[in-house]
Amino acid sequence: MDRKAKAFFSWLGVTQYLTRDAVLKSLREIVSATVAGSEIVATFVVPTFILNRAESELLAAHSERAASVGEPWLSLLGPREMIALMEQAGFVDVCCFGPEDDPPGLASDAGGPQVR
Repeated sequence: MDRKAKAFFSWLGVTQYLTRDAVLKSLREIVSATVAGSEIVATFVVPTFILNRAESELLAAHSERAASVGEPWLSLLGPREMIALMEQAGFVDVCCFGPEDDPPGLASDAGGPQVR
């Protein structure tokens, strides 16, 4: 890896399997290994209290399934908490979006991602 070049990290489907402290430590490692202008995209699983009933039940089912195969979820992070962790780690210009903020072209009414 060229430590002088900007990097892009895709950190999808990871945070729920780590403790909050491990998430912060990992983010700090990424910041320390990269130059300004590097970017990361990350997903995180939110706590059930911010979901509606159907979403909460679905989340519980997924969590139980993961635990049943030896992969328990260790962290559920709200958007503000994830932003705070990223800022503590040294990221700047942190933003967060959810399903209601669907970027144009990412998903469609046809039921999936579309290339335009």
